[in-house]
Amino acid sequence: ASDPNVSHAAKRAHAAATGNAPSFLAGRQILLTSLIFVIAEITTFTDASYVCELAHRSFMLSHDVCAVTVATGLEGTLLVLAFGQILPQLVGSRYPTNHFSLWGCEQLVYTSLFLEKTGIVHLSWAAAAGVRNVCGLSPEPYGFGGKVRQKEAEEKSEARALMTDDAMSSASHTAEGEGTRSVMDGLCEASADCVGALRYAISVGILTISVYLSNDHMSYHDSLITTKELNGNGWVRYVLFIVLLLFMGLLEGLMLSVLALDAVGGAVSPSLHAMLRDGEVVRRFLCGRQLLVVALDFVFQRLTGLYGIPIVVIVAQVFPQLVASRNPGFWVGLPGAQAVLYFALGLEATGATHFGRLAE
Repeated sequence: ASDPNVSHAAKRAHAAATGNAPSFLAGRQILLTSLIFVIAEITTFTDASYVCELAHRSFMLSHDVCAVTVATGLEGTLLVLAFGQILPQLVGSRYPTNHFSLWGCEQLVYTSLFLEKTGIVHLSWAAAAGVRNVCGLSPEPYGFGGKVRQKEAEEKSEARALMTDDAMSSASHTAEGEGTRSVMDGLCEASADCVGALRYAISVGILTISVYLSNDHMSYHDSLITTKELNGNGWVRYVLFIVLLLFMGLLEGLMLSVLALDAVGGAVSPSLHAMLRDGEVVRRFLCGRQLLVVALDFVFQRLTGLYGIPIVVIVAQVFPQLVASRNPGFWVGLPGAQAVLYFALGLEATGATHFGRLAE
């Protein structure tokens, strides 16, 4: 922040993003998933026969392989992964100040915060709180809200708090100041309750509409797999949709869990803890996970059209991220979580994500 070479826009963008990181990440998730769905929509072919014939003549690619590639959006997945995610993430991790100085970065940060404030993903916060209450979870030491993270946050905000103490102290010594502050506190609490209720209503309404329209799309459109190919068993699409939502949820929660597990050795087996202390293993998992998430977004778009965006974001992305951010050990201990972790590592080992590193 004190570097004179860093632009004011970069400082403002960084302060806004880190000042309320959970809200920024939730709003960013809405933007990111929406963009991937739109790209998937753009790259959808109504008739792939010509494309597959061209691919066969040019690259000797079989029609069956081409049909699967086009149906699942694999070609778009690899392009988005290489140029839209892994490459900018690698560059941004090495040159963060330059990244925050890019034109439009500050606007994207504020747009993300605004989208979260609208209440679109407010149900995710409620669902995460419900899971913690039902399972009796308290914040783990290295999760957000845990003792270690709380101590770090308190140390960072201590100077800021001291700056406001003197200004508040003079008013607090008078009865009039106390009365005024209590009235304002009551008004603020009432206003917050009203705003919170409105945001929940918006989230419920958007999710309900999304479920209705997604169901309509899967019922009356030959999405991803045609009714003829399913022999009239359209329910297979719904089973596939639910299974893939669960799979994506595990992936999204694992992202935050893995980043914390190098400090939470007691939460996992010693062998897994030792493996995840290797930064290269963590990097490989994140790349493999990124490929899976983009591929799943493309498949979801093929199943639901653009109508499925709220379902995917609220249920399978922001909700598991919120749970795992406070309880990383709990999340990695869920049935199937570690299998998904090893699957992502195996997928990265195929080299499918290496093009982004070469482009860097």
